[in-house]
Amino acid sequence: IPGTKEDLDTELSSLMKKQKIFMAKIAEKSINFKALVYVPPDVKTERWGSLRDNDSYTGLLGEAVSRNAVFFLGDLHYTTEHLHVLDLSVPYHTECLTFLTPEALNDNSWKLLVLPFKLYTWIAVLFTLFAGGFIIHFFAIYYKNHVMLHKNHTIDNAAKNGALKELVAPKKSISKKAKFNQESRGLRIFMEIQNSIMYTYSMLMLVSLPRLPDAWFLRIFIGWWWLYSILVSVAYRASMTATLANPVQRVTIDTLSQLANSPIAVGSWGEGRKQFFLSSLDPNTQKIGTKFEVTTIEDEAISRVANGTFAYYENIYVLREARAKRQALEVKRRKSASKLNRTFKQDRNLHIMQECVINMPIALGLDKNSPLKPNVDRLVTKKLIVLPPHITLSVLKSLYDVFLQQVQRAIEAGLVQKWLNDVMEWAKNSEKPLDTNAPKALINLHKLYGALVALGIGYSLGFITLVYEILHWKYIVLKDSKYDKYYLDVFYK
Repeated sequence: IPGTKEDLDTELSSLMKKQKIFMAKIAEKSINFKALVYVPPDVKTERWGSLRDNDSYTGLLGEAVSRNAVFFLGDLHYTTEHLHVLDLSVPYHTECLTFLTPEALNDNSWKLLVLPFKLYTWIAVLFTLFAGGFIIHFFAIYYKNHVMLHKNHTIDNAAKNGALKELVAPKKSISKKAKFNQESRGLRIFMEIQNSIMYTYSMLMLVSLPRLPDAWFLRIFIGWWWLYSILVSVAYRASMTATLANPVQRVTIDTLSQLANSPIAVGSWGEGRKQFFLSSLDPNTQKIGTKFEVTTIEDEAISRVANGTFAYYENIYVLREARAKRQALEVKRRKSASKLNRTFKQDRNLHIMQECVINMPIALGLDKNSPLKPNVDRLVTKKLIVLPPHITLSVLKSLYDVFLQQVQRAIEAGLVQKWLNDVMEWAKNSEKPLDTNAPKALINLHKLYGALVALGIGYSLGFITLVYEILHWKYIVLKDSKYDKYYLDVFYK
């Protein structure tokens, strides 16, 4: 029976637990007949069936074309393909048709150093860093060229003045000169722009300066820069701690656009399902249809989903059941590998896409025009439903109307949904939470890839700079006419 997960040799008692069998039991009570349920021999691979080259059908549709049954149970969708072969009853349920997709781990550990801040925050921090370095450099140049130059001229003029020599002791003049030299040494670390930016960056990383300038306006500016550095560094460290402590973010496919743009293949059983995507007017749906693969073995398709290379299309209840079975199989494989001391490759977590491709009405299938045929005797010999021989054409019509009324009452009373929940109860109970094995507050080497990436980038840039300096020395400095190795102080003056 398509839409179920039972094997061909499953006993009838287990099949009666299925939702569609409950609908047949309604028919038994309303029309007063005995339903004999059987499974077509090729239904496991063909499901509904498809059209062959000789205009014959396989699967369940083949049974309908061959008129081997009256009622057909198998998640029959309201499609033109089914209406061409069958008569469909009033829809008793709607199913969400969607995809079972693999979860992906957002492995961004190599970006660990930049994850604490967003893009605009990094732009603001870098802008203030370069702005602070240029401002400190400008202040140092201004102080040297104006303030210190004025002080130097004042001291020199006072030393040449004879009257000052008589009034001021020589030691006092010498102390002023030493103080001037001391102020000059404090400003030297900011006199070159590259050094100014480097020391400004070191203050941002809470690294102390080798020497604090004696100029008070620079001290005030550096003091407020320290306050800014404390705020930025504390925020960065807190965000970094949270990034390291939290588990790796999982990426799921929840919309048709995401699935259409993903590199994974999609597929399901039935050529009609592929044509549904190809004939759609939605560009994302058409894009999915171009990479749609028709597969007949569901277990292999679910294995491909677990490997992260496939997305399986089915109704949401079949997908929940398939996910629960795959999780149970994974637990069994893990225990077996643990007993044999073997390595176990964990499958991707299976995720059911939240967006429904379509909410498809589900109906019971009936033999094409069977209530209208004059030869009622042929209906008596059907395999699925055995009717008493006294049933006439008019009585058959009335019984069919009564059956539809009973189906409608079952839908309105919520019995269909109840039976469906009962069938899927085991799948809900067997499903494990997706985050049971998720690492929490654990830091391993995998999460420190960002530090290794930063170290590698630093070594690479350092090596490139070394090569550049060697080439610059060999092809530019040594070939300069002013270069003399015995008078390097004159050359670099």
